[in-house]
Amino acid sequence: GGDLTVRWCELRRSYRSGLLARGTSTVPPITRLTVESSTLTEHRGLQTDFADQPALQIGDSQRVIATVRDCVIRDNGATTGARPGVLLVGNLVSQDVVLERNLFLRNREGVKMYGAGEPGATLRGNLFQTSAGEAVKGQLGGIVRLVFDGGAPNGYASNGFDGIAIEGGTLNATGTLWNDAGAPYRIIATPEVGAGKGLIIRPGVTIQMSSGKELDVSGNLYAQGTTDAPIVFTDTETGI
Repeated sequence: GGDLTVRWCELRRSYRSGLLARGTSTVPPITRLTVESSTLTEHRGLQTDFADQPALQIGDSQRVIATVRDCVIRDNGATTGARPGVLLVGNLVSQDVVLERNLFLRNREGVKMYGAGEPGATLRGNLFQTSAGEAVKGQLGGIVRLVFDGGAPNGYASNGFDGIAIEGGTLNATGTLWNDAGAPYRIIATPEVGAGKGLIIRPGVTIQMSSGKELDVSGNLYAQGTTDAPIVFTDTETGI
C-alpha cells in the first residue's frame, strides 16, 4: 500500500513482465507508482499461461495511481501473440494514470488498456513507432481518455496500425472522451455504450469501422465536430 518510484533504471530481458504492479483484493498493491527516465527492453513474454506479458503492467483489481514519463519502452514481446509495451488493466484505467513523453519502439503492441469505470487514463506526448501490431489497443471501457490536455499530442509512425484499436467492450463510464485527433480510432469488434452513459467525440477525430462491425449506442453519443475540424466516420475497406 506504499509508494514506489523507479528512476534512471534499465530493466532488461525478463522471462515474463519486466515490472508488475497489480496487487490483489487481500494484498494491496502499490498505491502510487512513478516510473521515469528509465528503459524497459527485451522482455520476451514467452510463458503461455498469460496471454499478455508486457514490459510494464499497472493495475489488476485494485486502484493504482501511476505516472510513467520520459521512458524508452522498446523491443518487448515474443515473436508471436499480443504482448504490449505497457498493459493497463482492471480498475486502474478508471483512476489517475498518466503516460507522457515516452518512446514506444518495436514492441508487439504499444499500449493495451482494459477495464471500466470513470475516465482517468491520459496519454500525452508519447511516440509510438514500429510496433508489429496496434499502437494503442483496448476495449471501450478501457479506452476512456487519450488526451494531451494542452500539451504535445501523441505521435504514431510505422506501426502495424497507426492509431487506437477498439476491441469491443461495454462503456459503463460517464463522460468518456475520444479526442486524439492525431490518429484514427478503429473499431475492430463491436463495442457498446451502456444505457445512461455517454461517449464524447471531439472535433477532428476519425472513426474507422471494420467490416461487419458497428458502434452500439444504448446510452448517448456526443459527436462535436466543426466546419474546420469535422468528425469523420469511414469504412476500413472502402475508405468511404
